[in-house]
Amino acid sequence: MAEDWEDWENEDFTPQLPSVPAQPAAADDDIAAAKFAGEDEEEVEKLYNVPKPQQAKPGKKKTYEDKDNAVRIEDEALDDPIAEKLRRQRLVEEADLQSAKELFGSAGGPSTSALDSFEPKSLKDHEELARMIAQQYVLPHSKNQHYKTLLKALLKQTCVPVGLQEVKDLETCIAGIKSDKLKEDKAAKESKKGM
Repeated sequence: MAEDWEDWENEDFTPQLPSVPAQPAAADDDIAAAKFAGEDEEEVEKLYNVPKPQQAKPGKKKTYEDKDNAVRIEDEALDDPIAEKLRRQRLVEEADLQSAKELFGSAGGPSTSALDSFEPKSLKDHEELARMIAQQYVLPHSKNQHYKTLLKALLKQTCVPVGLQEVKDLETCIAGIKSDKLKEDKAAKESKKGM
């Protein structure tokens, strides 16, 4: 035994394994397996309270109605367990996305999903879209020192596809806004002098 530790560097060394008792015959294994079949599963279920998998009833459908979007969702179990797992995961992800949109959407303004799904068709719809965009994206930055730069850049970027006549109409509109602001300023100065 004392010399065994020196043999570890020897490349020709083969370890001596203890002898393994002979395997019982295959017939004996089948008999033992049949005799004790299911005992292990029963013990595990008793110890850990493992519920037995339930088979989905093919005729049963659950129907949910989303109050905000008026969408009807039918929840029907699928036969394939993998497809069922993927379907459930998709439903959970959709619910999480909806919750995140509700949570992080602005409290006072329209939600992003309302802007994304809004398609203006009439003059009134386009005015509503402009109001929603202004409330959601532009007006929150009105106290910033670079707000004027934002408005100039926004106007410049949005005027790229329009023609000369539309730009003249915008100029007239801005001139009207300017005259209204001048009137307000003049009225405010007169009210200060009168006090």
